[in-house]
Amino acid sequence: MLEYLDIAIGFATIMLLLSLAVTAVVQVISSVFDLRGNNLVWALAKLFEQMPVKDISATGTGPDGKKKSQTVSTELALAVARDSSIAPGNLLSWYKAKAIRPDELQAIVQKLAAAPPSNMSEQAKAALQQLVSERVPGSGQLMDDAKAVAAELEVLFPTRAQAVRDSVTQIMGKTQRIAAEIDTWFDTVMDRSADRFARNSKIWSGIIGAALALAFQVNAVYIFLQISNNAGIRNQLVAIAQPTLQQAAQIQAQANVAGSTFSTMKKEEAYRAQLQNAPDRLATCSDGTAWISANVQNADAIAAEFERRCTQQQVDQRLSDLSKSYASLSGALDKTQLKLTGTPPTWKWYEELGGYLSTAILLGLGAPFWYNVLRQMATLRPPTSQKIREETQDSDQAETQPARAAIAGK
Repeated sequence: MLEYLDIAIGFATIMLLLSLAVTAVVQVISSVFDLRGNNLVWALAKLFEQMPVKDISATGTGPDGKKKSQTVSTELALAVARDSSIAPGNLLSWYKAKAIRPDELQAIVQKLAAAPPSNMSEQAKAALQQLVSERVPGSGQLMDDAKAVAAELEVLFPTRAQAVRDSVTQIMGKTQRIAAEIDTWFDTVMDRSADRFARNSKIWSGIIGAALALAFQVNAVYIFLQISNNAGIRNQLVAIAQPTLQQAAQIQAQANVAGSTFSTMKKEEAYRAQLQNAPDRLATCSDGTAWISANVQNADAIAAEFERRCTQQQVDQRLSDLSKSYASLSGALDKTQLKLTGTPPTWKWYEELGGYLSTAILLGLGAPFWYNVLRQMATLRPPTSQKIREETQDSDQAETQPARAAIAGK
């Protein structure tokens, strides 16, 4: 039983090391190509499509009279995402916000309605006006406030209770369409957005895993067979399982990117006064930008500089994670006789292809999956080894007792 557990631990160790490299590559791609920002645009477009606004799902016409490539909902989503993100310089001017709050979304829509971008289609401008000018029955906090006011007035005017209730509801119980629709759909759409991003990340992991398997001929089946048939490789991999877990925990830990950027800027005279109360731990750049917007006066210049530095540090962090993953993998292979690339010359083409496909599928499960698998099996090994040792000792004692009794009888 211990041999089978060691085979599983050894295989999971290699898969974790490979998955860390794949995850780091995916994170670099996500940072450079702004995948989170694009995911927010998708979510905002879906949110706008839930709203009963004219032509919201149609294709708009630009100021030049030509049809745009995006629908009106996507136009609005792009405008909001770009407005809520202070791009870190001209080089990354296409960067978009990674997250947005309901109140921030409402404020940006009102701002865009008052001064829409010059390249926005007429249909999108009309949709903005409808969102901020049309009044609809209120919901959420506004309705609660209306009911509270109505209840107080009913006490003062008991004979006109129904009339008071109807009047207050009619006056206070109406809000802008954008506020009502955000209150209704925001959480649902953002949950779908989070699920979509997680799914897309797994797809990217599978693509990178397939590319790695084909480019470097990494065959999961051949790796498993080597670990199964070679006790030396198996024991060496078991020995490095715990250090690999520790290294993986450090790499997977969410970096304090925004907090460290704040710490650096606090030391500079130009930003010390404005950022002296900035938090020391914040994981994402969007969290830091949101804090600046909420707590610093005339925040645009400071937020732009913060976002530029934070984005650069985020990309550097991803590249550092990739370097650490490669170093861990190289170190592990140096300690074993395992052949990570290539297959035996006697294998058929379909056997090789099946092995490469298996590699892509297994790496697509992601580093967190293999980390949890390896951690659970590494935790299980010591008690399993102890139990087998005790059973062996008991068996040896049972075998020696009759012999001792026979000798004693003589």
